[in-house]
Amino acid sequence: MLDVWEKRCPGISNSYENGNKVKFDELFRGLHQIGSNWDSTFFWESRMGVHNQTSFYDMLQLLTQFDAVDILESITCPIWATDNSMEHIASPNVPLIKAVFGTRLTVSDFTPEQGSLGHCAQGNALLFSENCYDWLYNVFNR
Repeated sequence: MLDVWEKRCPGISNSYENGNKVKFDELFRGLHQIGSNWDSTFFWESRMGVHNQTSFYDMLQLLTQFDAVDILESITCPIWATDNSMEHIASPNVPLIKAVFGTRLTVSDFTPEQGSLGHCAQGNALLFSENCYDWLYNVFNR
């Protein structure tokens, strides 16, 4: 993610890699409009709260500790994923996810024309929720 953020916020990668927590948090707040953009503020701060983190730098450090590679083969349930042409976080992984999970995977493609402006249909929570619940309904009513 740092390479994507760096394009929009020069210096953020360097501050993270050098362990400059204060500078990274400052740049991160500006990049994601924390405090002035309700969606972005809620997205990040709610996740940080779950993990008892108060710094964006510390949260990113924590997230780098998680890896699901060793359990992929044990996942046998149906899987739902989203994709979006505006997505810069997960979209590069969709072909890999499709290859790993094959027919167990359903991908919902969201577009900017639908009001979906980024990760997980950001900007159109109704569209995201509708697709998610329709998928769940279809899975449980097979």
